[in-house]
Amino acid sequence: MCYRELQCIEYSCGHKEPFTESKVDCNSSRCRYSAQHVRGCLACSSTCSQMSVGQCSIQFEELN
Repeated sequence: MCYRELQCIEYSCGHKEPFTESKVDCNSSRCRYSAQHVRGCLACSSTCSQMSVGQCSIQFEELN
């Protein structure tokens, strides 16, 4: 299943702020959000993944 990758800046006070976000494609023809998904899929709602959930990679960069 496709997922979002979120990168954050972490300040010395502990505050975290997102600064980039990107989609990671699972390359599955059975995932609604993948570039490999068949356009015009007739039974999409019952045969394909409808939600982009699960993994979310959060990377931090510390700033002083």
